[in-house]
Amino acid sequence: MRFSVIVPCYNAQSTLARCLDSLFAQGVAREEYEVIVVDDGSTDQSLQIVSGYTCQLLGNPRNMGPGVARNLGAARAQGEILVFIDSDCIAPPDWLAGIGRHFAGDLVQAVWGGYCGSAGDSVVERFAFLECLYRQTALEFHLELSSTSNFACRKSAFARIGGFPQYALWWNDPQEKPFWGNEDMDVAYLLYRIFPQGMVWDRENGVVHHFRPSGWKYCRQQAFFASASVVSYAVFPDLRKAGNAAGRHSVLAQLLSTVPLGLLLLAGQWPVLLAGPLLSLLAVPLLNRQFLKLAQKHEGRFFYLLLFAAYLLARNLAWAAGCLRGMVWGIGGLVGRMSKRITLMESSSLR
Repeated sequence: MRFSVIVPCYNAQSTLARCLDSLFAQGVAREEYEVIVVDDGSTDQSLQIVSGYTCQLLGNPRNMGPGVARNLGAARAQGEILVFIDSDCIAPPDWLAGIGRHFAGDLVQAVWGGYCGSAGDSVVERFAFLECLYRQTALEFHLELSSTSNFACRKSAFARIGGFPQYALWWNDPQEKPFWGNEDMDVAYLLYRIFPQGMVWDRENGVVHHFRPSGWKYCRQQAFFASASVVSYAVFPDLRKAGNAAGRHSVLAQLLSTVPLGLLLLAGQWPVLLAGPLLSLLAVPLLNRQFLKLAQKHEGRFFYLLLFAAYLLARNLAWAAGCLRGMVWGIGGLVGRMSKRITLMESSSLR
């Protein structure tokens, strides 16, 4: 068998069926791939939905995070190539074949892809997709761009790095209370350390994604990702120097654009500092002018550009708040790393 497609699942009843339908409609011979769904302690109807499909179902007794679920699926996989997709994604019919073409030779060890569309049509979802599309197409590949919602890896390479790392904050046991949130970048970094020339970024072979439908949910998600990213840098200190730094520089510039808003705290004493928000409002469109050009091409209406500029500022504020929280979590990650509370899969379980 060539491919094992692994789908981690947690309370995904609203999206899981469309994901599985797309996986069983691939333009690849059915005997060439298997589908493994790993339920991560769902309490909704996800298990009943999976029962209607010819796939292997595994499960964690409680919610342990997507990295743990993916490792469980990889340990039971029969394919030479492990393919990962999230339960809130939809794969185009030629997705699996597109991934397979990269593994025709021996050099490529891992392939990363992005998104090709949004499953929803709200303004926030369209903004979120275009923001991802911009980063996928305008920036050179960097580890921070990696997403395990569209990721494939040779089983042998996955075994070399020990799978998705499982670690905990403070003195918690990673087997009982693992921390999760940025396992995408973690596994990309571990692969990069061993196979710096064996990683491919495929801009064209994307999946459709269910983005957060409201501004509040989107900002909460972005804040969480920012916090988890800080933890990754604490657990893996060399990550900050790994690969292309374009992503890190881009995020830093976005964070700095929120600094003028902090002047509001001093505006009671110096009213002139009320101009701080205006400086942020000017900085955000300037920093993101290429993205706004892309948005104008797709959306056309000037109103959406103003709205998207506001969303960008809200996202940057969410990132800033997430980074502040992440500094506290990061201390916990340092303590956990120094306590050697990080575990990797045994390579024997992947043979």
